[in-house]
Amino acid sequence: SFSLSHDLFTKSTTSVIWGYQEVAIQGMLDFDYLCNRKKPSVCCMIYPFRASYISKFYFGLKEIFIPIYGTFEEAVSKFPEASVLINFASMRSSFEVSVETLKFPQFKILSIFAEGIPERFTQILNAKAKETGVMIF
Repeated sequence: SFSLSHDLFTKSTTSVIWGYQEVAIQGMLDFDYLCNRKKPSVCCMIYPFRASYISKFYFGLKEIFIPIYGTFEEAVSKFPEASVLINFASMRSSFEVSVETLKFPQFKILSIFAEGIPERFTQILNAKAKETGVMIF
């Protein structure tokens, strides 16, 4: 089970974003920069509809490029240190993306940005997260 005996987030925590959310990512990078992080907190995106692509962002005044992968397997093989998955999938696919996230033990935190997930699916997700030691927000 999940324990709060360690910090949920540190200055070196990195995240994978599921979905193509440029505005949200740029906001995260701006916050990282203002907090004096050495490296951005977003390492890559997973978005099957725009795989094998890179997207330009700003980290302070510096341009950076964030890769987009089509699958979880690609993303976790390239960024095994990422411990957070931020799920921007639509209501229709958010449950499936969340269940898939729980198959990868490197993820300790799952943040879901979707409305309208049926209560039964939420109960299933919570039970699976508890089994795997993942904190859901």
